[in-house]
Amino acid sequence: MKSTKFFKLIFSKAAIVALAILLQVGVVSLAVVFFYEYYLIFQVISAVLGVLALISIINARSMPEIKLPWALIVCIFPVFGLTLYFLFSQNKLSRKLRRKHNSLAKEYVNTCTLCQETFNGKLPQYLISVANAPAFCDTAVTYFPFGEEMFVSLLADLRRAERFIFLEFFIIEPGKMWNSILEILREKAANGVDVRVLYDDIGCASHLKNNYYQKLRKMGISAHKFNPFIPVITGIHNNRDHRKIVVIDGEIAYTGGVNLADEYINEKHPFGKWKDSAVRIEGSAVNNFTVLFLENYVMTTGEKEDLSPYLLAKSKSGETGIVQPFGDGPPPVYEDLIAENVFLQLIENATKFIYITTPYLIIDYALRRALIAAAKRGVTVCIITPGIPDKRVIFAITRSHYPELLKAGVRIYEYSPGFIHSKLLIADGKTAFCGTVNFDYRSLVHHFECGALFYEHPVITSIKDDFEKTLLECREINKQFKQNPFVAFFCALSAIFAPLL
Repeated sequence: MKSTKFFKLIFSKAAIVALAILLQVGVVSLAVVFFYEYYLIFQVISAVLGVLALISIINARSMPEIKLPWALIVCIFPVFGLTLYFLFSQNKLSRKLRRKHNSLAKEYVNTCTLCQETFNGKLPQYLISVANAPAFCDTAVTYFPFGEEMFVSLLADLRRAERFIFLEFFIIEPGKMWNSILEILREKAANGVDVRVLYDDIGCASHLKNNYYQKLRKMGISAHKFNPFIPVITGIHNNRDHRKIVVIDGEIAYTGGVNLADEYINEKHPFGKWKDSAVRIEGSAVNNFTVLFLENYVMTTGEKEDLSPYLLAKSKSGETGIVQPFGDGPPPVYEDLIAENVFLQLIENATKFIYITTPYLIIDYALRRALIAAAKRGVTVCIITPGIPDKRVIFAITRSHYPELLKAGVRIYEYSPGFIHSKLLIADGKTAFCGTVNFDYRSLVHHFECGALFYEHPVITSIKDDFEKTLLECREINKQFKQNPFVAFFCALSAIFAPLL
């Protein structure tokens, strides 16, 4: 059994990827050795290129936190640093695909009748402007405090599908959850339903075989890997599809933190009890998720797509409040750090309380200062992080942010039963976010993400009640919390390079 696991690991896609990268690093190292006799000329060229790289870094339109580590790498490791910078620093997505991605959203928003109530709020207008994400007043929302509850509802909705099913997920793993869904997808595809599946190649690297999409295609499912991994060092592999989207017949949508794997519904317990969240949306706002899916689908396939056959969401009369689903992603596909700006506005405008759940807390200066300022002006700021981590190094870096936040009056809790993967933010009980965005650089800077904002919507009460119920299962972190000095130093050093990881 042990030997089987060993060979499975050696010949896994992740191991092959790691080997390919190591080989390329070796090639770079051999090149340096080969040119050793031309050391002086080599140093002069390196110095000139280093200065040019520093000028490029300084002039780049990016966060200061991203500029600093690149500058350090280039200065400390001139040759290797330059190689890394020119290969990794730029998103190499083709202009053609970027234009297709952006044109779909602009075409969509120009056809929408905007909810008049949104004109009274700066945040809704911001998302309409930068994310082409209209807001709607006629949408019903159901909140699921655990993945297993969402799973039951999702299966029932999938069975009722008649026109099309769109699924876009970061992780798909064979097991009870995915096998149950796949059985329905196979049946629906055989009956003429348009079934499309988009999954992230690296997110699924240790769960699916490299050609798994071909297996799905044989079932009649239009399946594609998002941003397929090619064993060449390039920054584009940093931009993963972290979204979780289901759209059924253009009338129902799901999003949240739940991936299609068994730990998300507590069929497996690798890190204790798994706490996640999701929402089911029915009404006009579903069209936003349809467009988000088709944007990444078009960007993956390169094919043209007509939106009109899929924008089928119907108004839910009698529903109160506003629902605004939106997407986010890396530059230059998206011009702003949309999710971060949404979080900043919610935090800065709060007057009573801010509740946050996140599996990782690796935040930049702007978010850290906003949370601290909110606590100092008397706003109750509560953050729930995992009690049992899935990644110990990342958990240590998460905890390194505790002392400064605790000192300012932020209250931090760790979820005692296990791992909390839920991504929520509730502000004053009037506005809430539920989606795929973690409070870390991966989500805020590098990944394609999505979520929904709720303004004065009844679902906010359900989200708030779940947060307060979850607090009862958490241990509060003492204000005197301190890390081991060596761990603290390692975390401080790691924090410098966190934006690049």
